[in-house]
Amino acid sequence: MKRAMLRLRVPCVLALAAVLLGVAAGAWCDTDLMDLRRRTGSTLEWDPWSQQGLLVNRGTTVAFRVGLPWAVVDYEDRLDIGPVTRDGASVRFTEEGAELIAALLDPPRPEGMGPRVAAIMVDPGHGGKDPGAVRTHRFDGRSVLVMEKDIALNIGRLLYGMLTEAYPDRRILMTRDEDVFITLEERPAMANAALPDNPDIMLFVSVQANAVAFRTEPTGFEVWVLPKEHERTVLPVDKTPSRDSATQPILNAMLDAQISRESVVLANEILDGLDAHVGDRSPNRGLREESWAVVRNARMPAVLVEVGFLSNPTEARRMMQPAYLNDLARGIYDGIRGFIQWFEAAPDLTE
Repeated sequence: MKRAMLRLRVPCVLALAAVLLGVAAGAWCDTDLMDLRRRTGSTLEWDPWSQQGLLVNRGTTVAFRVGLPWAVVDYEDRLDIGPVTRDGASVRFTEEGAELIAALLDPPRPEGMGPRVAAIMVDPGHGGKDPGAVRTHRFDGRSVLVMEKDIALNIGRLLYGMLTEAYPDRRILMTRDEDVFITLEERPAMANAALPDNPDIMLFVSVQANAVAFRTEPTGFEVWVLPKEHERTVLPVDKTPSRDSATQPILNAMLDAQISRESVVLANEILDGLDAHVGDRSPNRGLREESWAVVRNARMPAVLVEVGFLSNPTEARRMMQPAYLNDLARGIYDGIRGFIQWFEAAPDLTE
């Protein structure tokens, strides 16, 4: 199932790592990496070329490197753990260092505590002097001008209301709540400026509508994420204590992989939500990938939702109806709610 496959925030380590990091035989006064991983129930990523690894559990990340006497916690704080060494196939920590890491990765879990989605940014596309897609259709014998910026704002307002009512303890934000122009660069920048402290996260959901030139047949909704091959700079340089030119790109790539994985989960949840609410009237066009500016520049799970085609007269007419806009907003809301439930669920280490 989708959720079972994507529960952990970091992708599973390659099978090669199991061979490279196997437990060495013999008595040791220090702790083997694979023993520490099993003890804490963590997920491991290992880069055999840089000799750097990442342990992840319960929203906490510990990055380490063979030859260095410290680790980086949550991409920001340095933790002195003593030398990390390698003996044949085994990577080893001092006993004291292993205890410090274990206390971070596997602490007692207070009731109701853990990483959470602390904020959500709703981004109604276009606005002001930028109307987005514009089409004129004849409905009931009269010409009606349909503008993307209006549909996006109406859905955004409905979605904002649903989220604020359901989550009064979270920050629910909008890039715009009226007909004003905001540049593509400003939209993700507003979200990045509101990022919560680690390990809590923020979601960015951009709402837009589709159109096709010279064609009226296409119809349906789709959700876009950043292509896997497009790596963003998600880790500010001033947040890396080591300032190590070799370490920085690896840490950034690991965090970017987490954010990309979460974006896919969020997109699929929204697709499921829209399918449940409007799938009987509008086809599900599925998950798409493109380097749209609003998702490319966001340092958080980010998706762009295309709710329908203004170039299709039937769909455009539906998107002029308040009840249908409410159904679209409800579908997106259900998707966000599904992601929150997935993200905040306590990990089941028996799975």
